[in-house]
Amino acid sequence: MRDGEVVESREAGNFTVPELIRKMVGREVNHLFTRQIPGHPSAKRVLVVRNLTEPSLLRNVSFDVRSGEMLGLAGLPGSGKEELVECLCGLRRFSGLISIEGIAGKFSSPEEVIKLGVAVIPADRRGSGLFSVLTITDNIVAANLPLVSSLGILSRRRMLSLVKDYLRQLRVRAHSEKQRAGTLSGGNQQKVILARGLARKPRLLLLHEPTRGIDVGAKAEIYEILGSLAASGVSILIVSSELPELIGQCDRILAMHGGRITGEFNRRDATEERILASAMGNI
Repeated sequence: MRDGEVVESREAGNFTVPELIRKMVGREVNHLFTRQIPGHPSAKRVLVVRNLTEPSLLRNVSFDVRSGEMLGLAGLPGSGKEELVECLCGLRRFSGLISIEGIAGKFSSPEEVIKLGVAVIPADRRGSGLFSVLTITDNIVAANLPLVSSLGILSRRRMLSLVKDYLRQLRVRAHSEKQRAGTLSGGNQQKVILARGLARKPRLLLLHEPTRGIDVGAKAEIYEILGSLAASGVSILIVSSELPELIGQCDRILAMHGGRITGEFNRRDATEERILASAMGNI
């Protein structure tokens, strides 16, 4: 089915996976996750991480993310990628340096991270990212109250203007902005969380498993949005276990194993086999 209609019906054994996906989303599979406009390698560094170390696992992790770049981070469970995300979100203590556009921060709390210009899209969409019982409007403005208030009083007009603008930009499918966020599909829930972060005009967008539990059509839409954001100069760090998506979207991909960066691959030489070999410690 697609858009409320049955578009194809045949015996299961007569479908191939690419054919099934093509019928579901109405596009060729080969182009779903292929970003057309790569980042510029000489752009300024927005995120700089140097010798980041934390007690449980991470050891001397160093990397950069440039303006307009999409950097992917891959690793198996226990590789340290989750711990790295928590350090960047202000949830773990660490030693070393993290700076945003030359401003070094302690990254000691999520509040500080937000003030430094980082927007985070967490892996646990329902548990950490979404206020399921609240409306779409409440979810988007929750982190953007100064934008929609004056002298501490919320402006309904500003709220609706902000929310409708992002619902249109991100193509969120909902009955209205008053719909409870928990009743949306997984892909539209993720877009609402993304809208909340983008409303703050972040310098860096950190996405942890951004397409987990989302149908293939919504995945393609989200990556199309991310590609447009990167083209406008937003720096994007994607931490994901979906290697085909990272390979199709990212300018560079880092592999982690045992709390260290064990490989770096650009668009030309990134393959699933090479990335997995580094992620398994076979350097």
